[in-house]
Amino acid sequence: MDTGPTVDVLNTLLRIAVAVFASGIIGFEREYHNRPAGLRTHILVGLGAAMVALMESYNLLYVMQLGDSAAGISVGRMTAQVISGIGFLGAGTILVHRHSITGLTTAASLWNAACLGIAAGYGYITVCLVGAGSTLLVLTLIRKMLPLKEQRRIEVICANADGCDISENGCEARVSMFNKLVESHQLRVNSKNFAAVRRDGITMRTYTYSLDFPTGYNFVALFEQVLALQDVISVKMIDD
Repeated sequence: MDTGPTVDVLNTLLRIAVAVFASGIIGFEREYHNRPAGLRTHILVGLGAAMVALMESYNLLYVMQLGDSAAGISVGRMTAQVISGIGFLGAGTILVHRHSITGLTTAASLWNAACLGIAAGYGYITVCLVGAGSTLLVLTLIRKMLPLKEQRRIEVICANADGCDISENGCEARVSMFNKLVESHQLRVNSKNFAAVRRDGITMRTYTYSLDFPTGYNFVALFEQVLALQDVISVKMIDD
């Protein structure tokens, strides 16, 4: 199925079409899951990489046709720049927040789309299509096999007028109740912060927890149970 070194109009169209298709199915999967780089971005990356590989193929044939033994042939220099340069685009999809990193898979899929485009541009159609299928399986099947999690921050505010100690040690009972509730939902606590203030005889305590939630987690049941705890007046998800 591979077209080899021959480059003509039909082969050029075939290679570009395969590059668009291969990178497009990867981009569609990213678009479907609402990732920073979606269908159009992946297609553009794959198409651009294919055009670079085609230009190198044309240059190679042109030099070979010259028949000049003094002419130097450099294969892969342009495509090597694509492989390294695509890292800058992928870096733009990576977000780092405290101990949470997102976007690595999308960055890798962009780099992969460039590789697929290069394979198609050089005429390695089988490599491109098998690579695209393998990439799609990795993105879809492993997502279902692994319990993927996302880190979110929850703020819980308590208030009462009993004038108790406003230090964290003085509120161990409430912290313990919340921890038991989190454990019952099989959630992991990454970090927690505590703040307190007393105004007009009312003690306000703010607990901020960073938790790992399964992807697609339903927060309603957890929030309702948190609100049922003693003295809790507010619970919400916060973003910095």
